[in-house]
Amino acid sequence: MKKKKVKMNKFKPKDLELNICVCLVLLLFSNLIQAQVYYNEFDTYSVNSINGAATWTQDSTSGEFTYDNGGTNYQRRAIVYSTSSYKSNTGFKLTVNYTTGSVGDTAAHNFSFGLISDDVDLSTYSGFNPFVSDNSVYSIGANLTTDGGVLSRGINFTDATEVITLDQSGTVAQFVTNNSTEVVMEIGQDGVWSYSINGIREASGMISQGFDLSKNYHVVIYGQDDNGGGKSIQSIQLEKRTALGERADWLRGTWGVTWTPSNYQNGNVEDVSIDDFLNQISEVKTISYIQVKLGSSYIYSPVFAAPHQVLESFWYNDGVDRDGNGEPVQNLVVPRWGNGTIAENDPFLDWITKIKAAGLKVQVYVNSSNMLQRYSDSYEDGRIPSPNELPDVTNRWKAYCDANYTTFINSQPYHTGIYNSATGNYVNSEAEFPERKYVFCFAEYILKEYATRYGDLIDAWVFDSGEFMVSNGDDSESGILEEQRLYEAFANAVHAGNENAAVAFNNGPNRHEANAANGTVTPYSHATHFDDFMFGHPYNGGKSIGKDKADYYDTGAYPTNYGRNYAHMLWMQGTGGNVHLYRDSSNPVDEWEFDNKVVGGFYPPMSTTSWQGGATQALEQVDFELWNQVAIDHGGTIIWGTALEIYNLNNANPSLIARDWAIAQIQGADDYFASLYNSGAPVWARTETVLPDATIGESYHHVIRKGEHVWDPEGDDFTVFVLFNPPSWMTVTEDVNNPGDWILGGTPNESTATEYNFRIRARDINSNKGTRAVTLKVNSNSGGSSKKALGNLELKNEETYWVFPNPTSNQVTISLGNNFVMGEQISTRIYDQIGNLVYHRNHIANSSRYSLSLVDLGISSGATYFLEIKSASINKHHKIILK
Repeated sequence: MKKKKVKMNKFKPKDLELNICVCLVLLLFSNLIQAQVYYNEFDTYSVNSINGAATWTQDSTSGEFTYDNGGTNYQRRAIVYSTSSYKSNTGFKLTVNYTTGSVGDTAAHNFSFGLISDDVDLSTYSGFNPFVSDNSVYSIGANLTTDGGVLSRGINFTDATEVITLDQSGTVAQFVTNNSTEVVMEIGQDGVWSYSINGIREASGMISQGFDLSKNYHVVIYGQDDNGGGKSIQSIQLEKRTALGERADWLRGTWGVTWTPSNYQNGNVEDVSIDDFLNQISEVKTISYIQVKLGSSYIYSPVFAAPHQVLESFWYNDGVDRDGNGEPVQNLVVPRWGNGTIAENDPFLDWITKIKAAGLKVQVYVNSSNMLQRYSDSYEDGRIPSPNELPDVTNRWKAYCDANYTTFINSQPYHTGIYNSATGNYVNSEAEFPERKYVFCFAEYILKEYATRYGDLIDAWVFDSGEFMVSNGDDSESGILEEQRLYEAFANAVHAGNENAAVAFNNGPNRHEANAANGTVTPYSHATHFDDFMFGHPYNGGKSIGKDKADYYDTGAYPTNYGRNYAHMLWMQGTGGNVHLYRDSSNPVDEWEFDNKVVGGFYPPMSTTSWQGGATQALEQVDFELWNQVAIDHGGTIIWGTALEIYNLNNANPSLIARDWAIAQIQGADDYFASLYNSGAPVWARTETVLPDATIGESYHHVIRKGEHVWDPEGDDFTVFVLFNPPSWMTVTEDVNNPGDWILGGTPNESTATEYNFRIRARDINSNKGTRAVTLKVNSNSGGSSKKALGNLELKNEETYWVFPNPTSNQVTISLGNNFVMGEQISTRIYDQIGNLVYHRNHIANSSRYSLSLVDLGISSGATYFLEIKSASINKHHKIILK
């Protein structure tokens, strides 16, 4: 699709009253990406017995398909296929669980599944394996067996003229025999494809000629021959593929602020709390998210706010520079882990948990230069020296990778090689890019561990210094996936924790034709295949973004700091927030489809000097509101670097709240935006309304407060009530002593723990309604039973897992028994009695048992807590009460 050129018009402060008036949109997209399912094993299907009596049969209860060859003739074969065909403009995701006894060359044993265009009449199809040997169909599919050659086992694409093997399986993961195995295959715009086996990404790439998404496709399973130990499909599901940018839909029409102290190193961060800042902004209603830094910026990029045992190991055995207690004083780049199986102190978990509890989403910052030194031609060796506090961390990291991660490094040619488009292969480039392999190691062993630990507590990730990927061999502008493997590695790592997390990389503002006339050139860099939204780095390094405003408006002079940075908002305005939907004169090659839904963003500092502090505001209040509003009104997002009072943690007395002028600017903008809603209906604050958990048999009390949780722009009174399947015991009444306070109350009477998803609605005197979706968990009550040695434990679903307390060590060991899959993600949460999350850990199961220390968790004697375990393999929540 050709992208048409667009020209922007200036939007002036004086236009506020006339043009913006009361049309603030603040698009409230769903908090979760809802899968659009086209087909599963219980939908209508057809069978074509191509040769002899071969067929597929289905168990009416489980939905499982089983192949029956109907005899021993090796040419007998059959397909089962979805009776309907399906079309998706953004592509497909096909998930299949299969079992077979062999994936080798066993007689004529063939077993394949995938998508075939409805150009082919499948009811009369008479060929052999349509995903391997028949080049007359238009298809993409997974072939599990090696009949016809080992090269054909993997993912194959057929364009109706030739069969092209996209990947021969087994480089990272191989199809499994004699166990139910999950294969996930995706095909998207511009021919982008990927597949995984049991959750392990085997390969990804692009089909050079693209994949025709204008066609309709059937889901097809092919079986041949009675050899190979059987063939069956336990489940199959075809759904719409999540397009690039759709993970960031929740960002459309939003604004946010940052909270980013600096100098985490050498234990500075261990006792740092976000509480004062959250209290300071507690009355700000219209923001949607807060950014916090997991990793630090610039030359401090190896320093992190969360514990990590590998990174902490670089602190030990310095041999020099000890304090009075004999502890090393350098190279400590994370909070100390302690002696338990889980970290004794995780300030980062505390921050993001409390942000979520405040009804806001979490955006996390990491710098792409990770554990390595920054590059600069100003230094003889091309490296900026490490800070004095961490002189050896980079060398220790590289030595650790060379000693421990060589198998991983050698597992993919692109870990050390660069793509040659002429040959379609990767050429070893270690001499030119010697540190490329260490960036992959960071993604796999550091970033992924953090992402899986925090899971869906993180809604978005931003990676600063994207040019570091380019300096290590990637190409951010080519639009070729095979040339963006480092970007892919970072995105895959964070999606291991939350597959719906939005991602953005800072590849700088667009500097092509930077002096062209205002409005004719996009201020945005190219999107990679892994940008859901744009980082939106300002020009001039973010310094004095409002400078020369008068020249911009009065004389039309360009470029000015004000004009070049304000161009981000104008580009959002002209594209409806889809900032790569249109092409501009500087990017004539950007005619890609994959980036059409990438969301526009802008990330400026509030001060003239810094994203973290500064004494002088960069914009006047009228401009601060204007820039926010243009971005919000037109489907983009903007996040402001909040100027904190004393943000440097090296200071003996840091003050981690916003400066007076900064909080005044935020609050002023919030008051202004809150007044602009013209729907006439009450409006709910922030992104979510968080309800504390309830307990069976215990009185429940929670207040929905007018002006804090929900407000009416016209100032009308309103009534609050619940609907769409709330708990039957729940009542809603207005507090007669505090008008505007609406009390959710009652006593839970369920027999077992229950989770409710319902709506809270505010209706004003004119019958205008504002509705918010909420979740309430009702936990069971132990009733004083003593089933285990440590206090009172009521264990539910004993067939799923067991809990073994040890009163002497205060250890709790959780055994999942056989109800888990090696390598799957296990989520463990502990809540206190009023619903506060006091502990959360996501980990990859490499054993059926894992331990928690009640002392390390700060569990109080005699208090009631709720332990929740979620296992992906059983897809259930299990709760016990822990006293």
